[in-house]
Amino acid sequence: MDLNGKKTQEISSRIDQIRQYFCNGINVDFAAKIGKDPTYTSQLCTGTKSIGNKIIEKILETFPEVSKSWLYFGEGSMLISDGAQSQMPAPDAEELAMLRKNNAAHLKHIELLEEKVSSLEEQLRQEREKVSSSSARMSEERILQ
Repeated sequence: MDLNGKKTQEISSRIDQIRQYFCNGINVDFAAKIGKDPTYTSQLCTGTKSIGNKIIEKILETFPEVSKSWLYFGEGSMLISDGAQSQMPAPDAEELAMLRKNNAAHLKHIELLEEKVSSLEEQLRQEREKVSSSSARMSEERILQ
């Protein structure tokens, strides 16, 4: 799966951060570590080269301290705190589409639940008003007796 557009630029920026962190920004060292040509790695870091799962997985294999979620999605911090790399495979386009669809369905469900909560809160407020009015009437009746 090749990534494109904004996603490529975001991942390129994160790859460049990895190069800066682990290789002091020295492209030749970074290229040697991941077994690629320096021109190729330079293009990866500037976003002028398409980025596929194979190169991302190679970077993660070479630098196991790097968070897969951070590299793919920009979530969390760059480094994994315990040093153990997740073994979760990279999501493919079909899986991402399914996850987005499920996410949309969950968001709709949350919206419906929020509406139900609002409705129930209003019902509770009305019932409290009734109880308060009834209590006031009962107190008045006791006083009058």
